[in-house]
Amino acid sequence: MNDTSGFWRTDPATLRDVVIDPEGLEAAFANGCPPLERVRFLALLNREGEALHEGLQLLSDVPDRGELLLVLAQVVQRHYRWHEAAQLQEEALQLASTRLEEAVRHQIARRLFDEARYSDAAAEFSVGASDL
Repeated sequence: MNDTSGFWRTDPATLRDVVIDPEGLEAAFANGCPPLERVRFLALLNREGEALHEGLQLLSDVPDRGELLLVLAQVVQRHYRWHEAAQLQEEALQLASTRLEEAVRHQIARRLFDEARYSDAAAEFSVGASDL
């Protein structure tokens, strides 16, 4: 698969992923991609309902369940469904290796930031940084 990292970035003010090249992302999506990337692309293209539906169907079959759980957590987080996002993140954390655990902690901190729980977010970012 081609490198698609240039199609989006994380906005430093909101800590949300934003699409910077929608046409490129649409083209990458249309050309076919692995199921996990498909779910990620659907979410980035603001097709969260489809992303959630496809992602939940994949949960029993995907080899990297932890990463899919994080993508799904981001999808529900975009709709301010904090409890569901936290449940998905905690499940991913339970499955996490050290590297994935850092990613999970980072995403938990981003959710807390979105919830305007800045002290909790800073503490969670610190936990992830101390593991490095």
